Amino acid sequence: MTGFAPFGRWSVNSSWEAIKRLDSSQSALMVRCLPVDHLEAAHQVEKLIRDYAPYRILLTGLADRSVPTLEMQARLGPHLREDLSTTRCGRWDFPGALAAMRAVGIPCRLSWNAGRYVCETTYWAALGQSVTEAAFLHLPPLSGSWTTTRLARAVTQVLGQGRARVGGRTRPLPSRTALAWERAARSDPASLT
Repeated sequence: MTGFAPFGRWSVNSSWEAIKRLDSSQSALMVRCLPVDHLEAAHQVEKLIRDYAPYRILLTGLADRSVPTLEMQARLGPHLREDLSTTRCGRWDFPGALAAMRAVGIPCRLSWNAGRYVCETTYWAALGQSVTEAAFLHLPPLSGSWTTTRLARAVTQVLGQGRARVGGRTRPLPSRTALAWERAARSDPASLT
């Protein structure tokens, strides 16, 4: 799991603060703080995946949004030219993650726009690697209503929903299923909120 260092006007990055809280409470998690630099952050994500071969990776970042937002895809950045495709789809149980957050009173939404900044660059990099499940969660800045504890709870709920229930068994969400769900969600945008 990754978060980011502070940047710009943000002297504290809510993504790093939230996952640091989880790291101290769950020994099975590996967390890393990424620099706010397109190429260096992307290289670090790729190296982490190569070195540790995780089954799943949840990337987190700060976005000046009102609620936690799961990103459905990453788009090719102007500085990345090694791949001819222009989007890569996330691989996660997105409906389950939304339901899990909402079940504990955390408002949330899905997005098709990861922001064209370092967050999207790292998501693009992770989705290009051999990892079964990969998602990006944007977290709002720390505030009176978005405390570190509440944001860590949102992350925990998303982590608990990385797998889909199929035929009574839990298994990774297949890419075809994710793509079919995405098509259905695009045809009914109201279902994304």
